[in-house]
Amino acid sequence: MRVRPLISLLSSVLMAVLPSQGNGQTPRQSPLPLAQPLTVASNSEELKRELLRIQMEMSQTARDMDAIDARMMQGIANKDLSGTSKIIPKVHELLKDHNTGTTIKVFLDSPRSDLKWESCLKTGKLYMGLLEKIFAMSKERRPGDEKTLTASSVADQSPEAVQLVFLARMMTELELRYAELQSQLMTNPDVKQQELWRKLRQALQNDDRTYLDKLNALLAEARVSPPQFAAKVISDAQKTSQTAATSVVEGMEIVNSEGDTWRLAEIPGINPDFIRALECDRRAMKDFVATASHASFVQAGSCRKYADGSDILAFAAKRADPTKSTNVVGKAQLTLGGLPLDSGALHLPKENSTREPLNPDKGDTESAAEHRQGESENTTFGATNSAVPRPKIPSWWIRCECPDDHPNAGMVVDGVRWHAPVLQCPNPELRLRELLK
Repeated sequence: MRVRPLISLLSSVLMAVLPSQGNGQTPRQSPLPLAQPLTVASNSEELKRELLRIQMEMSQTARDMDAIDARMMQGIANKDLSGTSKIIPKVHELLKDHNTGTTIKVFLDSPRSDLKWESCLKTGKLYMGLLEKIFAMSKERRPGDEKTLTASSVADQSPEAVQLVFLARMMTELELRYAELQSQLMTNPDVKQQELWRKLRQALQNDDRTYLDKLNALLAEARVSPPQFAAKVISDAQKTSQTAATSVVEGMEIVNSEGDTWRLAEIPGINPDFIRALECDRRAMKDFVATASHASFVQAGSCRKYADGSDILAFAAKRADPTKSTNVVGKAQLTLGGLPLDSGALHLPKENSTREPLNPDKGDTESAAEHRQGESENTTFGATNSAVPRPKIPSWWIRCECPDDHPNAGMVVDGVRWHAPVLQCPNPELRLRELLK
């Protein structure tokens, strides 16, 4: 039996309530705890700064979604692998109908909370629609093959479509949080509208659990682990920008609000501190939903900063101990939600899940000696030393046999490209057939 998403059910039930906003009727008493007016000026300033940060992140996420959509359509025009699915044009139509840029402008510019609610609901429906297209894609059949596409090949078939799912979920969360935050800053908040926002959040979380179960079942059928799937999606998102990859990570964390399905902290390149920051943020927002405390929002905003006030980056090396280096990196650069506005953030693997590149010309003893030497020559982040640390490859990565097909995957060490095993080289026989066509 097809389960109707709760957010769709919520929209059909509550849309009838929205027209009554602002008609002079006395709001009903909400059964949920209501936010109290802010009494601490410092907290109010913190919330205003968080409001600005969310607005900037919304705009950046919209630009990333547009860039991914453009790359996806270019893949169709060039007949690349990412454009072979018949579902992709339908994904493009969903984005075109939603018009992310216009929707955000309406959301931010409208003084009416009911219009903001409708805008957020519209983005939530985009998230659900994109997920449904992904599931539809998994049922497609390859030409001349009776087997359906596996979950891993869906990510290969159109990684852009998968990225858009999590970006749409992140965008919905940003709109929802922005509206809730604005409500915190009101002297006389709208009781009825607060209740609607909370019901929308609850509906989204329920749909997250439903869709995650469905996606996990698809991955299990394909014998692909969720961490492998997550690594593939995040790696592809970095081709757009570091901000896009960060939003995908956040979207995955939001969808998996209970548990650790993706094991994001173990994916090479992700800063474990950032994952802990997202967990801190999640606990703070859970407390906000339960208590409507403005202090929870202040706590959520501080989760992504180190004790010294610097931003926690999603993709960065472990911070250096300033007492171990006299070199100065320079002035703090302009960031967006902890991310540099350029794509220069470092992408380094975790120390405990890496290995030295294999060299068949050297024995184990010599390799071990080189490994120790490389460790002694390591530098702290921001320090300039004469010795350059030898790049390390995650222990679970494989040597690429078709680097021309994966020009941006993984890393190149000593002229050899290494990447995650979720990327597979095309069958040589099929490649020959394509060349002979």
